[in-house]
Amino acid sequence: MKIIRGILWRFKEGVGYNIFVDVKVYRDGIKTPKGLVSALEMFLRGTARREGIRSRLSVIITGDERMAWLNETFRGRKGPTDVLAFPDEDLPEIYLSWDEAVRRGDPAGECARLALHGLLHIAGYDHKDKDSAAEMRRLEEEYLLCWIF
Repeated sequence: MKIIRGILWRFKEGVGYNIFVDVKVYRDGIKTPKGLVSALEMFLRGTARREGIRSRLSVIITGDERMAWLNETFRGRKGPTDVLAFPDEDLPEIYLSWDEAVRRGDPAGECARLALHGLLHIAGYDHKDKDSAAEMRRLEEEYLLCWIF
């Protein structure tokens, strides 16, 4: 719950910018903490603005079954993964595994971290080598520290 209050508090300054972030819950039965969806929207809206992303962005919180299907269909890898980003020019999408977030012990915090990781991929960052992975980790920590008190 601490992450949600921190995000809401820090993003009051970012409200009103022309970046639309649409967060949808995909799987029936996923119960997210109250305020998580709106907190993620504000967090991603502000972060997208800072990264120069100017498009509609969908974030879908789903489960392992859907993530495994997406991972195999689009990456050729069997089994679920924690986050997938599809940087389509018109409608970029980020898929998060709620099941993985729960396994890590802090579902709300992990959703924020996973959504941020996906957003950085959409912004053009990757972790194909040691240096680019270090840069992504640095940015993730920087953004998360800015929004959590």
